[in-house]
Amino acid sequence: MINTKDPIWIFLDGKNLQLHFSSRLSLPLSKGGKAEGEQAAAIHIVLDDASTRHVVTSGTEASVKLDVFVLEDDFNDEAHQGWTREEFELYY
Repeated sequence: MINTKDPIWIFLDGKNLQLHFSSRLSLPLSKGGKAEGEQAAAIHIVLDDASTRHVVTSGTEASVKLDVFVLEDDFNDEAHQGWTREEFELYY
């Protein structure tokens, strides 16, 4: 199940950051397919500073490159957290 409302928490250099979708995804998604927003729009993802609730607009975090991959499985359990590169590549 895809829940684009839940943020992804990132802890970087003592900062608590949240990464979340600000646009809705076009469903259904398929493994290896193109991930895009509703009506073929670009996907918009926002990085917030969790302590201030402000969007990160400066610094190295603001210019990060993000790759989005569609994986095939249900990832709502703790067993899918903290993957190694090899574990990720099994699903991709």
